[in-house]
Amino acid sequence: MYRKQSRILIAFALAILAVIAINATLVLNLYRAQSDALGNTQLDVIRSDLQDTITEAQTNVLRVAIGAEQLMESGAPQEKLTEYFYRQRDNINPAPAS
Repeated sequence: MYRKQSRILIAFALAILAVIAINATLVLNLYRAQSDALGNTQLDVIRSDLQDTITEAQTNVLRVAIGAEQLMESGAPQEKLTEYFYRQRDNINPAPAS
């Protein structure tokens, strides 16, 4: 009788351990999936911000190039062209306030 109860108790304990192991596996898999989803979301945000920055830089370069081309076509001296580039640089990247 004692031997039968021991086997039942051992079987019950093994079943509980199996359920705990399955639950732990499921939790870890869920955690990995959520981490992957969060990482992909963060990469999408970074990608979008980078694309916006690149687009803005391209727009600024084109604007400055068109202005420089107009100055050169009007026959402006080199000093005016240099001053134009410095002015454009300061407009795009203003100096930090003191």
